[in-house]
Amino acid sequence: MSENELRSGLMNIMGGYDPNNDAPQPANSKRKQRRQKKKQQKQQQQKQQKQQHGGDDGAATSEGGAKKGAKGKGQGKGKGKAKAKGGKKGAKGGKKQANGQAGADGSNNWSSGGFNFGGGASGGFGAGDDADASEDTGVGAPADGAKVARHEEQLVTYMKEGSEEGVTYWFELMGANDTAPSTKGDARQKRRKQVDEDVGAMLYSEASQLLAADTAAWSENRGLTGRSQDKWLTQVLRKGTLTDRVAALSLLVRESPVHTIRQLDVLLGMAQKKSRREAGLAINALRELFTATLLPQDRKLRHFTKQPGLASLHRRRTKKQGGKLLEDDKRRLIVWGFEAQLKDRVGQWVNLLSSAVYDELEHHKMLAMKTVSTMLKSVPEQESACLTILVAKLGDKLRRVSSACVFQLNQVMDAHPAMKPVILRELREFMHRPGITERARYYAAICLNQMALVRGDSDLANALIEAYFSMFQHCLTSGEVETRLLAALLTGVNRVR
Repeated sequence: MSENELRSGLMNIMGGYDPNNDAPQPANSKRKQRRQKKKQQKQQQQKQQKQQHGGDDGAATSEGGAKKGAKGKGQGKGKGKAKAKGGKKGAKGGKKQANGQAGADGSNNWSSGGFNFGGGASGGFGAGDDADASEDTGVGAPADGAKVARHEEQLVTYMKEGSEEGVTYWFELMGANDTAPSTKGDARQKRRKQVDEDVGAMLYSEASQLLAADTAAWSENRGLTGRSQDKWLTQVLRKGTLTDRVAALSLLVRESPVHTIRQLDVLLGMAQKKSRREAGLAINALRELFTATLLPQDRKLRHFTKQPGLASLHRRRTKKQGGKLLEDDKRRLIVWGFEAQLKDRVGQWVNLLSSAVYDELEHHKMLAMKTVSTMLKSVPEQESACLTILVAKLGDKLRRVSSACVFQLNQVMDAHPAMKPVILRELREFMHRPGITERARYYAAICLNQMALVRGDSDLANALIEAYFSMFQHCLTSGEVETRLLAALLTGVNRVR
């Protein structure tokens, strides 16, 4: 064997590398060029045939997808005219074949004004780059179309364009921020602005149905129901630890309060449990939700029939819209129905706290009392009930709890100085209640003594003097005057004077 033959054999084995030359040389380059040229010509011919024949080629190539998708009622029957009902299930059977996949995509696009097989610009079956994109992403196009359709069914959303947070409060939505009706005018004009009980009940029933449908659409879009479930979230809600479950429920309520009444009910149920740990975690979560997310800080919640725009909506519907509801009116009804349901939940929440402040465990009692104080400082909802609960704890059997109650009342007065006359009236009524111990009256007097006064509070100062003297007269009548209570009353009179 000659030297040249040995060198050529070594070059073939080494991939065209010549030891005498540092630059690599391609082996069989002419053969590779011929293969590439044939491949390009074949691709051009296939592309021209697809553009010329369109749906006829789709009929021949979609048979494989139609056979595999027959169990799902098949979508690639003859000449690319797939049935709409079998489109989604047939797409699974032929997802590995590009042409069968294109037929599945075309069957889901029938509602966009005539059949549009494959979604391509030329109307051909799998023509152009759209067919390649559909093959790479699986069943991407039908899934996106179905998702958009579900989002269109959802009326109330929380995404705010141009906002860094991306989420808005529910009481900023359409209908929730309507102003109250004007008090001007005669009684007949005021009566015309209110709906009858039968009409109100009918509209509330309709609002509840719209809210239920919108909640179902949101649950499917969020991944709580349907095929595209959020497995991590559902697993946490079902089998997660107690802390994780409370955190997941709080996250859902913050994300979309209108659609998470059910999750809020779960948290309220957990707050009523006998387990102090579970109840404590739920109370902390509910306190943050009610004060920071659910309740408006500038007004109280309204009942459904007390909504300012309800009468005008009913009048506009009957006289101008022929009994039909516009999309904006549906959104208003959903928000009003949610507000009525939320008001009921707040009543349950306050009743729960009124029971929790009398718990036997001191830590749990202090937690509930702190929650009531936070509600008073943050939101005006159930203000009177929360104040009554907090003042009543001045008579607790534990002195530490009574002292903490005085501190919480001072915190409320510092946050809202306008509440001082209201707190003074509540304390005065508390001091004259029958069965109240002298120690409870003493802590009430201490709270009055710590009430800050500024220039211009002459009315408040006069009210304080009246409270002190009425309490002193009550003590003399009963015949039991405790030394420290008398000292507290005299200190308060001297301070005001």
